[in-house]
Amino acid sequence: EKAAALAARYNAEPFTDALALATDPRVDMISNTLPTHLHKDITIAALQAGKHVLLEKPMALSVEECDAIIAAAKEANRFLMIGQVLRFWPEYVALVDFVRSGALGKPLAARAKRLASPPRWADFFLHPEQSGGEVLDLHIHDLDALNWLFGEPRSVYACGQRSPESGGW
Repeated sequence: EKAAALAARYNAEPFTDALALATDPRVDMISNTLPTHLHKDITIAALQAGKHVLLEKPMALSVEECDAIIAAAKEANRFLMIGQVLRFWPEYVALVDFVRSGALGKPLAARAKRLASPPRWADFFLHPEQSGGEVLDLHIHDLDALNWLFGEPRSVYACGQRSPESGGW
């Protein structure tokens, strides 16, 4: 009922089956915002059906799943973009421009710390087997920003802490 009401508002057709939408011949591209553990199959199906895909981060739960998605995009000759949104925020664009200007000299190291509560709008975030956990699901923004700023790192060290009062994050 919710889908039908929203679709009527925008003169659209409601879908409750992600695979049907991802492979519908009337669709040119999809934005896959499903929970992370569902990314691979729907994304590959859409690519194989000739769709371009904007894929919510994190891309997938394992390197093997990511490799399969990338291979499907190459084989289908379709665009695949991962939703690393910080690259489009004016504050981050300005930061990258400033660091690359050399005004601070050459950066030698970087540290990122994310302070966040688990998202309350979906329970899957609290289950690492579905979301990848806090590092893969949220801290990935910081890691992407650092890679954007400095290129691939020579070494990485990471640690995390789960607090029961924050729902396991």
